[in-house]
Amino acid sequence: MTTALGQSSTRWGGHWPLACALLLGVVLRLYHLTASGFWVDEIITLDAVRVVREVSAGHLLRDLHGPLYTAALALGAEALSGERLRLISALAGALAVLPVHAWARRVSGERSAALVAWLAALSPFAVWYSQELRNYSFVLLLAASCLWAAERWRERGTPRWGDFALFVGIAWLGLLANLTFALLLLGLAVALLVAVPGRRRRQAAWLGLAALLLALLSLPWIRSFVETMAPQRLVLDVPGWSDAPLRGAPSFSPMALPYTFYALLMGFSWGPSLGELHGSLGAALGRHSLALGVAGLVLAPLLVLGFARQTRSRRWEIVAILAVCLGLATALALKNFKVYNVRYVSMVWPLLLLLLADGILALRPRRWRQLATALVLGLFAGSLAQYYWNPAYAKEDVRGAARRLAAEAEAVPVVVAVVGAPFDYYFRGNVPTAQLWPGMRSDDIRAKVAALGEPARLKLVSARDWEWGGSEALLRAFTGYREVGSATLRGVRIYTLEKRP
Repeated sequence: MTTALGQSSTRWGGHWPLACALLLGVVLRLYHLTASGFWVDEIITLDAVRVVREVSAGHLLRDLHGPLYTAALALGAEALSGERLRLISALAGALAVLPVHAWARRVSGERSAALVAWLAALSPFAVWYSQELRNYSFVLLLAASCLWAAERWRERGTPRWGDFALFVGIAWLGLLANLTFALLLLGLAVALLVAVPGRRRRQAAWLGLAALLLALLSLPWIRSFVETMAPQRLVLDVPGWSDAPLRGAPSFSPMALPYTFYALLMGFSWGPSLGELHGSLGAALGRHSLALGVAGLVLAPLLVLGFARQTRSRRWEIVAILAVCLGLATALALKNFKVYNVRYVSMVWPLLLLLLADGILALRPRRWRQLATALVLGLFAGSLAQYYWNPAYAKEDVRGAARRLAAEAEAVPVVVAVVGAPFDYYFRGNVPTAQLWPGMRSDDIRAKVAALGEPARLKLVSARDWEWGGSEALLRAFTGYREVGSATLRGVRIYTLEKRP
């Protein structure tokens, strides 16, 4: 059943508001698209594309990082190169405005849909991932599309075959975009059961058929997933796998959950930067208390108002989707099967935009709606401005460091901490290099230096010093060497080290 919220007004109707929002989304995602070099995860994507293009397209059947996105990049690489390959992410992220609008229109009417479209276009979170060579812009696009397809199913109680096929097709593409899409599908299954309480057996039958079809369509990737990740270790003892399956001791913090809501709306460029969050959390929150307070005072009440504005059944559906997505992601993190990251639950992004828009439209009189709209759009614009122009929120300039060292042409070895893959991608020098990674012992670092011939002088490139417990801890690991100079780029330090006399 579609709610009638806001449908009495036609001022927001027509195609022009949507077209303008879409155009804005495109412009914001293309602006500064190549301003930063590739990061570690983006190099992983590039390697997958290279294997598909140069070795075998069959690699797509073993790609657990998003075969749909890898295939799109492999096709796009015929015309695009380097950082321009991010254009595919940017266009997918901009196109997400369309299904977000279509879904919101069915749920809450024209006025809400128009406002949601503008929020989606301006979304700092969406712009961030639309400018990254990873599959999350596809996830945002397909999550909104899947919500729209599920709403068509919901409206009729029992889906027609066309609606059913549409839902299964979009759900399958979502799984191929990123396996975490399964969290949204489980949440939607619960929501669809809640939506039509009088037909739960029939709904369960349709959902069972959908699950079977998705399993058959995804069988190659399911087999690869089981072989690579052994998900059965979540409930069984599996020989050959350690008690800490992926990354040592679990690192989940309860603060991750409120931060998820905050980041999905404000992105990562308002308040503490990602680097500050890896330092002293209390100090970071104190430094940005004003920015955080303003965002919280504006956004939190609007989300609550938007939630209250929904029908009772709709509120249960929203709770079901959020609880399943966030709950399962948290459970996997606590079991140390997968670290918790906001991007792994990015499928709920459209829900928050809808609640925000409906919260604004719930305000009376009109001037309060106008003020709330201006405040929210202003916050989004402020976050975007810092993302584009404030170096504190920029990604580390490993590209610049590699090019600088190559241009200096100093014949000394280079040791790279944390960011070896991006550095190797950009470095064109003719000197030996070595890579360090977090957790290496001092003995291992000394062995790396010894393999370089224990040079009298070397360069050390470091980013994200928190991985080592700070820059001083990293430099201490180079026993027998002292720092004689350094240079700072955006988020990267280049140290010059010499042997002690």
